[in-house]
Amino acid sequence: MEPQRDLESDHLRERHIPKEHCVPLEMLGVGVSKHLLDKDLTVLWVNAQFCSDAGYTEEEFLSQFSSLRRYYEEYPVDFELLRNKLRYLHEGCDTKASMTCRMPVKGGGFSWVRVAARAADVLVSGVPVLCLTTVNVDDMVSSENEKKQYF
Repeated sequence: MEPQRDLESDHLRERHIPKEHCVPLEMLGVGVSKHLLDKDLTVLWVNAQFCSDAGYTEEEFLSQFSSLRRYYEEYPVDFELLRNKLRYLHEGCDTKASMTCRMPVKGGGFSWVRVAARAADVLVSGVPVLCLTTVNVDDMVSSENEKKQYF
């Protein structure tokens, strides 16, 4: 395994995912974000799809939310569920995790997303970096709820 690199410079934060990889992901409706694997899940970078799914532009999102803790401020239980799922990545017990959770939406409410997380082989100021992908699964959750009610 390649040793972890430390990306301390702020100007390197924007280069975590090459621009050419973002367009196909956004075409598929995949949100991508990078975070420090700290207690607040500090936001390093988000793509336009992630922001759009949350109801924000990139500029709005990045100016309002420095961390996922702040983003999930009105849903602290959801944040703790997500953070607890990711703690094994922080402890080095696992390299990836996934779960379905609620994603707050601008103006109130939430949507359901499938989150896949992976610890990157880089450090920022000595803290591991986490890569998240999110895909909206509102239809799937709605369908599951209908099945539960029917049966």
